[in-house]
Amino acid sequence: MDPDLSPDQRLLRETAERFIEASLPLGKLRELIDAGGEVGPAYRRAAAEVGWFAFLAPESLGGGSVSDAGVLDTVVLAELRGRYLQPGSFIDTNLAVATLSREGSEEQQAKILPDLITGEAALAWAVADPSGDWSGPAGAHAQTVSGGYRLTGRKGLVVEAQSAQWLLLTANTTEGLTQFLLPASAPGVGVEVLSGLDLTRRLCEVRLDDVVVDDSAVLGRPGQAGAAVDAQIRLAAVLGAAESAGAMQYLFDLTLQY
Repeated sequence: MDPDLSPDQRLLRETAERFIEASLPLGKLRELIDAGGEVGPAYRRAAAEVGWFAFLAPESLGGGSVSDAGVLDTVVLAELRGRYLQPGSFIDTNLAVATLSREGSEEQQAKILPDLITGEAALAWAVADPSGDWSGPAGAHAQTVSGGYRLTGRKGLVVEAQSAQWLLLTANTTEGLTQFLLPASAPGVGVEVLSGLDLTRRLCEVRLDDVVVDDSAVLGRPGQAGAAVDAQIRLAAVLGAAESAGAMQYLFDLTLQY
């Protein structure tokens, strides 16, 4: 961990570590995995009380960071999550919170953002196609219909889509790259859980079979989502690297102890 962390960030780290040790330490996590289970909403809501999903939203929208450096504060949490292999939709929900705070409509910020920040809902980020193309347009297409769009196609490598309440979906339209926020339970949305090496998180394929959404589902301006997708990929890379660093540090400490 960076020795230049502020006292508030160190307190954040200590508080988050106590929460993990009390709610889902490695021993309890192994039991959960062996039983084929997954963490429920209660774990997510409890994590939200520690601020896990609030740091990338401004105070005016119900968020707020510890140090006025929201990304760094979130990295502190990501490193701990990697160290203790914490499951659930952390990166996806946080990047959605950041995007909604910047580009969401008043309706989206009032209806969806508070539930993400408080842990009442989780979100799955559907940007890559089944082959692993992360450019955004691949895999899904949106056709303009009266009052909205019809979504078709598939998205792959979607983390924890089977337990998400919302999808942040990237699709190609005649206007250009566009993002949509839609309920994971919308008619025509199918989720298949895939096999993977990481037993603490499930990778899914999301299938879109003529899913019709209205214009209010568009996040940001239609055809102008390229910059938002780039920002999401960068943030996901930073938080993913922090999780990996936390896991590697734990393995190093374990090896050194041995």
